[in-house]
Amino acid sequence: MNEMEMVAVHKCFLTYPIKKFENIIDNNIISVKTRNDTILMHIKSRKGRKKLSSFGFQVMEIFFLYLGAFPKLQSVTLNGDEQDIEEYVDKFMTYHYFVRNDLQICKINAGNLNDAVFQNYQRLNHLPIYSMEYIFSEAYKKVNITHKITLLTHVIEGVTSQKYYKERVEDIFKEFFRLHRKYGCGVLNLLNKNRKAFVNVFVDTRHWYSHFLKESERTDRMTSGTEMVIYFEILYYSIRLFLISKLGSTVCEDTVQEYLYSIHDWILEIKYGKDEPLKSKVYQSSKKWKEVQHEIEELSKRAAEEIEGYSI
Repeated sequence: MNEMEMVAVHKCFLTYPIKKFENIIDNNIISVKTRNDTILMHIKSRKGRKKLSSFGFQVMEIFFLYLGAFPKLQSVTLNGDEQDIEEYVDKFMTYHYFVRNDLQICKINAGNLNDAVFQNYQRLNHLPIYSMEYIFSEAYKKVNITHKITLLTHVIEGVTSQKYYKERVEDIFKEFFRLHRKYGCGVLNLLNKNRKAFVNVFVDTRHWYSHFLKESERTDRMTSGTEMVIYFEILYYSIRLFLISKLGSTVCEDTVQEYLYSIHDWILEIKYGKDEPLKSKVYQSSKKWKEVQHEIEELSKRAAEEIEGYSI
């Protein structure tokens, strides 16, 4: 019997602690719990060390979809031997801006981490998911926003079934549109888009930046830094919603509702310079997320400089 222990931290565990649970997943016995901001995962398996290690990191990738960021690895041990985690730093070190409570879509519990969920995860195309993990890593922090959003629009192609690209985009946003309508989020109104125009933004952005088209072509594409930052955030969340629906996991709709409301308030602030009418609790209790706002300003400024460079 081989054993693996993984210790990692994420601030969301302070707000959403995990009561210890145990499951048998893919013939491995796994137990998970949190202590303060630290998640502790212990796995027992009759499989070899290499397969056991692979399984452990696949579970972490499910956590990435649930939380929007990898819990930051502190240690990994196999049969009591501490492993060198440096080789995992690039991919498993999420850019700190995305290590946020509001990005959590699913709670980590026995119902959302079981054999059925894991087998569904195994059926997904993993390469585009790996690409997405890198896009949101600390190592990609300084990669320009136009490149990152182009890569993310290609992730859409990798995780959806064979269809015209526009239909793929519609599939990705199906759950986002459903929840947006259910909770009256008003995000599309603030963006001055109906569903069709919203989808066209991503279609035109993907084609224009991928194929270096003329200025007169694909005119519905994103052109400003602020636009790119807003749509990038929404696309990331929507891809995760889409993938989680494939896993069959239970979405925490209260958390999703609050996130969509905060996106409304965020757009209201950075696009229109207004602080009312607010929808989210976080904005109502504190007019702005100061840390997030600073990051947004930096990203928007950098994106504007990059876009200006395209026209030189």
